[in-house]
Amino acid sequence: MSKPLSEQNIRLLKLMKQALEQNLLRPSYRPLLQIRFPQRRSFQLQCELVTGTGQRIPWASLERMARITGTDAELDRWLLERGLEALRELHREQPDGLMVIPLSGAALANPELSRMVERQRKLKEVSSQGLIMAFRLSQISRDLRHAHRCISALHEQEIDTLIEGFNEHPAALKILRALGSRYIGVSKKLRLGDDGVVEHRIQACHRMGVRILVPNIDGPDQVNLLWSAGADLIAGDYVQPPTTDLGFSFEPAVA
Repeated sequence: MSKPLSEQNIRLLKLMKQALEQNLLRPSYRPLLQIRFPQRRSFQLQCELVTGTGQRIPWASLERMARITGTDAELDRWLLERGLEALRELHREQPDGLMVIPLSGAALANPELSRMVERQRKLKEVSSQGLIMAFRLSQISRDLRHAHRCISALHEQEIDTLIEGFNEHPAALKILRALGSRYIGVSKKLRLGDDGVVEHRIQACHRMGVRILVPNIDGPDQVNLLWSAGADLIAGDYVQPPTTDLGFSFEPAVA
């Protein structure tokens, strides 16, 4: 039996249910700078909760709330629908644009995920080109069998996947090889670790045809290091904070 929710978590559950039922979630888009192709608009979908009193709950807190209240599957559906709508809008102006949609461990364990994605894509008339589903390495490693089944089914639909929180542990590369994902997002520990370790891991992934996203960049020194180390995409508030629409382009800033 699952343990009963605490009083605080019951309040969080009510807040999440209200947010999902009353459309209180607001999408935002984290711009991703493609090093070699800065003119290609690329984003990672995020969202925040705006309560009835005007309080704003950021994305990192929302993820945690969904996890501890068991509403992560509902949040996944919301993210999938908004992400596909955003990709359709992006493709109207730029067919080679990218949209990364983060999903939870609940999505990995859902045998219907790939079929649900296919139904939503057809309903919204969205191509799989530029669509990337992101899952955390920590969630993947909890059940590799479910993760392999889920990610393989997405790949069969020509939907790319991204492994977030990718670290320096040797098992991370083994998992990447087994799953065949084309993108990774490096962990904070790897990003801030020894320069040689970062560069070695980037080179190992490049030999496998994998592209590297480095998130949470917070200063120019990190940009210079990761640029020279061969990162493919970089993101973070120093690079560009999240935007409320898809109009942002890095091209004027780097031209």
